[in-house]
Amino acid sequence: MNITLPKTLLLLLVSLLLSNTVMAQDIRFSRQQLQQELDRRLPIHQQHSLYSLSLSEPLLTLLQPEQRLSIRTRVAVNTAFGFAGDGWITVDGQLRYQRSDYSFYIDDPRVTELHIEGLAPALQPQLQNLAQNLLAPAFTGQPVYTLKDSNMQEGMARMMLKSLHIEPQAVVAKLGF
Repeated sequence: MNITLPKTLLLLLVSLLLSNTVMAQDIRFSRQQLQQELDRRLPIHQQHSLYSLSLSEPLLTLLQPEQRLSIRTRVAVNTAFGFAGDGWITVDGQLRYQRSDYSFYIDDPRVTELHIEGLAPALQPQLQNLAQNLLAPAFTGQPVYTLKDSNMQEGMARMMLKSLHIEPQAVVAKLGF
């Protein structure tokens, strides 16, 4: 069989296009998978000179229209001034993939709800502003999910993840070259 150079190049080009189409796929991470990973990572305890806080019992919600995710957690606060309170906080943010550690993180965190029992309702807005500055960074520094190399699909995603998209019950990772 005598194949000329142009035919060889054409066959090579067609095979590359076909392999690219075959390799491009989506991997879904269900809300339950992400919730299990959050359950494994929390509680988080932080100790500072003027206060300590604990975040526990996370509840994940995927916000498709906004392309954000929301995490509601129990919060326990103790201050050096003698105040101690329990309540809940809800933070939402955009999902970002960080290739260096194969993890999903929250960017642009916003405290959308905060309630601490025993705190006067008039002080809640000021506390929410303070929480935006103090608590939101705790969410950005902790991965929401880390891709595992023991899972073949997640191993592929580690190398080929192009973008993330939030659906009502799953985060979809688009793969490609």
